[in-house]
Amino acid sequence: MTTKHEFFVDMTCEGCSGAVTRVLNKLGGVQFEIDLPNKKVFIESDKDTDVLLETLKKTGKAANYIGPNDLKDDHEEKRLTTVLLSCLHGPLE
Repeated sequence: MTTKHEFFVDMTCEGCSGAVTRVLNKLGGVQFEIDLPNKKVFIESDKDTDVLLETLKKTGKAANYIGPNDLKDDHEEKRLTTVLLSCLHGPLE
């Protein structure tokens, strides 16, 4: 079963995010999204979190495991909450 995980990686530039992309592509069996401004990497995989963390550390950047994360569901929940509040309170002016 695949799980979505959130990691902090001390990325400061496109080169850093490129290094993350390279090590994760080399690992294989993962889908990922890089959020460079917030220095986060979201990985969907059935691999152990220790394997994912050690892979990210191969970039030479500091990396920490934040925890499980379902980014799409969280975004959808916020959108639905906004729509519901708009319906209850009327349009925003």
